[in-house]
Amino acid sequence: MARFIRRTAPVLLAAGLLPLPVLLAADASAAAWGLWGATIITAARKDGARLEALDIAVSPTDPGVILATTAEGVARSSDGGKTFARGKEPVMAFLSWTSKDGLHGIDTYGGLNRSTDGGTTWKKVATVPGGQPQALTAVGAEHVLAATQTGVFESKDGGKTFKKRLAVASSGGH
Repeated sequence: MARFIRRTAPVLLAAGLLPLPVLLAADASAAAWGLWGATIITAARKDGARLEALDIAVSPTDPGVILATTAEGVARSSDGGKTFARGKEPVMAFLSWTSKDGLHGIDTYGGLNRSTDGGTTWKKVATVPGGQPQALTAVGAEHVLAATQTGVFESKDGGKTFKKRLAVASSGGH
């Protein structure tokens, strides 16, 4: 079930941690942006535009360029989140964008992908061990951390090798 924050004044698009990660509207035309934990981000705008995404990434060189992971693929906004083009393959679960050539995505099967052109094209570079992905953080163009069902894995060589940094015990439910 989606929960919403209502805003009347202009705010900046931001993803961050309150007690939960939160996505806030880019301008006053946004009626509500959804809160998400490990669920779907739902963005609803006064003009009727809608975006459901699992994750977002903002360009480190152009804050007006935002990518979002949707069920159709990676959706792109070039206007700071006011509009998004329809998602394009491949379908990613999580994104992390550290530099012009440091855009990474992980698909729902743990495939680590990299784009050097801002998300226009993608190349699968590895498969992260450990099952279904839960999160992705790129520290640099070659240094990534991926959380999966069984732990946190780190690669410092662009995905050629992974080292388990933290084991996660399953509680059976989640």
